[in-house]
Amino acid sequence: MKILQTIYRVFDVARTAIITVLFASVIVICAIDVFLRYMPGFSSLGWAEEVLRYFNVWIIFLGASIGVKRSVHIQITYFSKMTGKKLALVIERVVAVTVIAILCVFVVLGIQKTIHNIPQRCQSLPFSIAVFYAAIPVGFAYMLVDYMVVFFKNVTLFPSMKH
Repeated sequence: MKILQTIYRVFDVARTAIITVLFASVIVICAIDVFLRYMPGFSSLGWAEEVLRYFNVWIIFLGASIGVKRSVHIQITYFSKMTGKKLALVIERVVAVTVIAILCVFVVLGIQKTIHNIPQRCQSLPFSIAVFYAAIPVGFAYMLVDYMVVFFKNVTLFPSMKH
């Protein structure tokens, strides 16, 4: 069990580091691009818009998994609040299993989409667009791991449902 906790911590730190680096890169690239636009004799970076868009996709997908970890995603608790504590727990478990199944499907479809796009090149960058499509299965895989941790550790997914 300690090994799994260590592996999870490593993945969690990696996710946080990646988001931090990407977000800092977005700020720096955007600032440089804006600065160059207003400098006489310079033009904006031709690749900046594309890189910023793809970095934001990575930030969003990885950030969504942190939302799962912190239990801050939008919740519909109407039916759970109308029931007793035991039925609310059953509803929560059914929701978790459903979300886990859907995330598994999205991970598989995301991998297929990424592989399918390997031959496609970015418009202004010298590498495959699959690098950016990989945000889909990676982000969903992180969400899947976080949901499974919540599910198996018996931590409530919806803190607002506590009676």
